[in-house]
Amino acid sequence: MTTTDIQTTSKVRRWAGRILGTLVTLAFLGSGISKLAHVPQVVDQLTHAGLPEGAIVPIGILELTCLALYLFPRTSIL
Repeated sequence: MTTTDIQTTSKVRRWAGRILGTLVTLAFLGSGISKLAHVPQVVDQLTHAGLPEGAIVPIGILELTCLALYLFPRTSIL
């Protein structure tokens, strides 16, 4: 493998990591905000799944906290 091949591979991996990180960020952000905003469809689905309505906001706060920890490089595991 030449140096150019290694550099190209690491550029591809870097961009793949950025894209996957962005997808994870958007998923956590959308999910957390929809729980905090008490979107009726989300509340209905979660209560139908067996979660009490009083637990939805704390779960949303937990998701946004995990997202904040994920976005800080020193605390990010992935």
